[in-house]
Amino acid sequence: MECLLQLLGALCCECRAFGRLQEDGHEDLAVDCFGYVLLDEEHERVLLDRFPNITLNGNIELPDADDLRGRFRGRDARPPPIRCIVKESRERVGTTEDDEVQPAAVTKLLGDIKRLQQLGIIRLDTGARQLVGGKIVDFSQAITVAPFCYNA
Repeated sequence: MECLLQLLGALCCECRAFGRLQEDGHEDLAVDCFGYVLLDEEHERVLLDRFPNITLNGNIELPDADDLRGRFRGRDARPPPIRCIVKESRERVGTTEDDEVQPAAVTKLLGDIKRLQQLGIIRLDTGARQLVGGKIVDFSQAITVAPFCYNA
């Protein structure tokens, strides 16, 4: 149960952070976020057919671990739907992790992190794996402070 709550918490953190960026007109500080999706069973099968190496067990940290979705079935005995945020991908931008750690990119990133903190988005997990095209892609660890608590 704790892992499922952490997973849903990470999704909420991302939704709040991307929402804050959109509200404040600073979407340029992160990759493009196209929205939120709940996959029905038919689309889940299509996803698994297209990407056979992924596991949709509800455990982002340990994809080969226990099937969390199977443990928390609904009243109809089906696992909960897959929830995800649809964001810009590294493949679409055409960058690699090595591109993200060049001196100019790191200098820009530090400025972006400062601006994110001014917007009330703090405690970011930053590293080359969290960047796409020099922009932050992962806000799953971010804390979003209430608007009246920060100075935009």
